[in-house]
Amino acid sequence: MATTYDAADVFRPRAFPTLTYVTRAADSDDSYETMLQRALRTPGTLISVTGASKTGKTVLCHKVLPEDRILLLGGGQIRTIDDFWEQIAERLDLPIEWQVTHTATQANAIKGEGSGSAGLPLVGQLHLGGGSSRTTSQGENIAYKVTRNKSSIIKNLIDHQRTLIIDDFHYIDDEVQLYIARVLKAEIFNGLRVILLSLPHRADDAIRLNPDLIGRTAFIDLAPWTEADLTEIARKGFQLLHIHVPDEFLVTMAAESASSPQLMQEICLNLALDLQDAGQSDAAAPLLQKIFRRTAKNYQHYRDVLQDASHGPSQGRTHRKQYPALSGKIYDVYSLLLTSIALDPPILRLSLDEIRQRMVRLLGSHDIPAKLTIANAIKHIAATIRAALPKHDTIDVKNNTLYILDPLLLFYLRWDDSWKSP
Repeated sequence: MATTYDAADVFRPRAFPTLTYVTRAADSDDSYETMLQRALRTPGTLISVTGASKTGKTVLCHKVLPEDRILLLGGGQIRTIDDFWEQIAERLDLPIEWQVTHTATQANAIKGEGSGSAGLPLVGQLHLGGGSSRTTSQGENIAYKVTRNKSSIIKNLIDHQRTLIIDDFHYIDDEVQLYIARVLKAEIFNGLRVILLSLPHRADDAIRLNPDLIGRTAFIDLAPWTEADLTEIARKGFQLLHIHVPDEFLVTMAAESASSPQLMQEICLNLALDLQDAGQSDAAAPLLQKIFRRTAKNYQHYRDVLQDASHGPSQGRTHRKQYPALSGKIYDVYSLLLTSIALDPPILRLSLDEIRQRMVRLLGSHDIPAKLTIANAIKHIAATIRAALPKHDTIDVKNNTLYILDPLLLFYLRWDDSWKSP
């Protein structure tokens, strides 16, 4: 009997996609999974996995490593050195203090003078203080209270073969990054396995802060997902659900996903749920447009940010130049810029010339804003979005080129009009 699947079991945008995982090959023809496995098998190696936002860095780690061997930290939640240690201890479920009972097998004298430490198997260091002493005889139980410390935390990770994964390492302040880099340099030599996840242009943060890691780091750079990669997600899933989606729809869905497997999973899930709920097995074009708009509603946190960006600076707004569009709408340079970015096809990287070409489509060939005007508008919009979402990779400007770092931002910009001013 054929297995019957629910759409939510097949397409999983926010969980590990067991049934729709797609293995991709790197330039070396090795899969990313093989590269990560080999790096993990090399003692003393810090592993750096880089890739654009929402490209599957965390999912790759969950594919290669058993779930009970992963300890995942989020860089956005590590603001201090204490945060780093406390988050690891909490995920290891280590109490702040615990009791260890030791049975003496022969007469022993225990003496503490001043302050010092005594090694205990499995729990790190026992700190003793203050000039006390005690003699024990065979068979006597001795109870020690042990306080959680950094050595015991690291030892627990190593002893249980847990791999420490720090996601968004680039979010951590430089001073704390420097401290963590120094800790990692020492502990990977002792057997600790560490994977840092970050954006491509921040891949060398740990090495920059600790040059001793040069030659000790394995870099795995995830290439952007291709249209073929993304459509494979849909083909696998819809086949399991016995749903027919035309190839041209799959191509459109892949394009809208803008290299994000997470977004592709979410679009496929919403489409499959609609069809299953309606008892249908064939997708139609009107439904696809509806699914895009419904999916975009999940990212309403961008609405107010984009509204503020589209208004431009508050001073002098009443005197700002207006641009009449072929459709009859009137834009200023800020709303014109965002509307141009939202045009077909969805692209995450646009030069000034490409933006001006899109503006021609809206305004006609006359009275197009000058490059300097557009460049200043780009800088203002980027600054506004970054200020509103400081711990989120959203948008960047470099060499007069606009980079949209978050595919979800571009998708929302295209498919939800609520950010537009009345």
